[in-house]
Amino acid sequence: ATEYLMRKKMQEQKLTIPSPDHKVQLEKPSLMRLYQYIGNSGIVLQCNRSSGKVSVLGLPTEVKLVLVAMGDEWCRYYLKSYYQDKAF
Repeated sequence: ATEYLMRKKMQEQKLTIPSPDHKVQLEKPSLMRLYQYIGNSGIVLQCNRSSGKVSVLGLPTEVKLVLVAMGDEWCRYYLKSYYQDKAF
């Protein structure tokens, strides 16, 4: 169901993500490919304990666009506001 939603939203918004070798843009990637792309992107949560600020670094633009197209509930873990009130 998630893969169907992802592909539908990507088609509606004309979004793509790169293939593993980055030679081709995939219009209908599998959900596993999206997870691999996110996992290999080097996303980092940078937490400053003294100020309590959190930054999300390294999220590729393609992933941001796909997550936004899928809806707010898919974005929450990639937004620094989600981590603002968490104790680290």
